Amino acid sequence: MNKRIKSTLATVRMQVKFERLLGMIVASMVLQLFLVFVQNTKTPWVMAKEMLIVLMMLKPGFDCYKVVSGQEMDEQHSVDAKTELVAAKAIEMVCESIPGSLLQL
Repeated sequence: MNKRIKSTLATVRMQVKFERLLGMIVASMVLQLFLVFVQNTKTPWVMAKEMLIVLMMLKPGFDCYKVVSGQEMDEQHSVDAKTELVAAKAIEMVCESIPGSLLQL
């Protein structure tokens, strides 16, 4: 094979990997947005703020802060902060980490 064909094949492979990784990140964000929706259905302003945090990809840090600071569970929330943190981490593992590491093999 000549160099141009090899270069084109490598570029196509990289493009496919990029699209798959992007799909994993989008799937993770959609599931985290759903988690925020379920958690904050009764408080729309809090839901909007939390969804913005998810879209900025800062949710893990905010969830850790809630757990460490010992925030009490509001009566409008479905679950406490620790359970929300565990659910968010599980979503990240299933949608991003495990498939991403398998894709890079």
